[in-house]
Amino acid sequence: MNMKDVFLFRTCPHDDTTYSIDRNPDIVGFESDTCTHTFTIRKCELAVDDGVYTCWAANEYGKNKREFHVEISVRPRIVDATRDICCSLKENDIILLVECDGYPIPTPHWFFTKVSNLYEPLSLGVKTPLDPEKQDEYIKIESNGPIHKLILKEVLLDHVGLYELTLSNKGGEITHRIPLSIKGK
Repeated sequence: MNMKDVFLFRTCPHDDTTYSIDRNPDIVGFESDTCTHTFTIRKCELAVDDGVYTCWAANEYGKNKREFHVEISVRPRIVDATRDICCSLKENDIILLVECDGYPIPTPHWFFTKVSNLYEPLSLGVKTPLDPEKQDEYIKIESNGPIHKLILKEVLLDHVGLYELTLSNKGGEITHRIPLSIKGK
């Protein structure tokens, strides 16, 4: 995974200032204009470029050292997911699945909104968080890395509504919505 430029260090140099950095010079670029030198990671790679950088500047007046901690993050993205579900009352093991990516691995939060009619926005009820630690006999929540599942062990009328999975990390947040309806209702 590559990212575009990440700026690390700016300083107002004298003509005779020299710079160095404790990383591979093929990865880090040096750019300058009349009053600023900028160190740039050209093609950022998560496994390689995350971490602490130490930069040194030296000229006839002295030298200076500065450390920078670079944390690279990638906004969550939905790779694959369940769309609308229309099932039978009392049907077993309905799986709402969402696969994502992002860096660091996104944190999942499931929500449920009970509705009387999925296609009328005014019929929406209260959005309720679904806690994986407080599951009941009908709903099970599983997360394994980038794969997130909500399993309805047996579908009841109370399960009709809008399920949402919000995935978040330092890079941002994304929400996927899955409406569930009962055949013939």
